[in-house]
Amino acid sequence: MNKKDRIYVRVTPEQKKNWEQQAKKHGFTLSGLATHCMNNCEIIFSKSHEQNAISSMKENYVINSLLQNPNLSGKTKDTIVKEMKKYV
Repeated sequence: MNKKDRIYVRVTPEQKKNWEQQAKKHGFTLSGLATHCMNNCEIIFSKSHEQNAISSMKENYVINSLLQNPNLSGKTKDTIVKEMKKYV
């Protein structure tokens, strides 16, 4: 394989030491470990502000629908409110 290009990454001394130790532990060079991780690890992207807002709107709609449902008892509605306060 003809490898000529380089990628530079800025890290703290502690990060570099940790990565070097992990590479050695698993039989990689530091470059090999980085390549292995980029080729084999799942990258998780966080949601955008807009995606979070849309998700929250859906959740709020469901909760408000439950709280306005005349078939639910006051005790059940109080429990829903109590549980929601844990996450707000």
